[in-house]
Amino acid sequence: MKMKKNHKIIVIYTLMTLFLGFFLCWLTEKIFQQPIFRFYFFLPILFYLLGMVLFFVLQKYAQASSLKQVNIFLILKLSKIIVWGIVALIYLLAFKVAIKPFVVVFGAYYLFYLIFETFSFYQIEKQYARQKK
Repeated sequence: MKMKKNHKIIVIYTLMTLFLGFFLCWLTEKIFQQPIFRFYFFLPILFYLLGMVLFFVLQKYAQASSLKQVNIFLILKLSKIIVWGIVALIYLLAFKVAIKPFVVVFGAYYLFYLIFETFSFYQIEKQYARQKK
């Protein structure tokens, strides 16, 4: 049952990442009337991979004490902020992309990732609480 639920979450996350990637591509080209910036598809791939890392790290420590889980979650959040800040800065400086579409797309992915992160942590905590009873 646990493995089946994990697969369901991963499939939903994969489909949402694909949808968001194509939707934001359309939004950039049609609404902002900007050409898609170089290496656009690097962003959804990077967000997807880091989302999977987060999910599996949280799964690995699901049986740990609540204090350890909170510490791991906070470490992941801090490292995420640092990594994404560096990635955004490098992306803007190295590829010289238009700032407005990039910020909207990057912000949308970051928000989506934040929602997934919170949802994953909630699901794992809920699952742990059920097992504990």
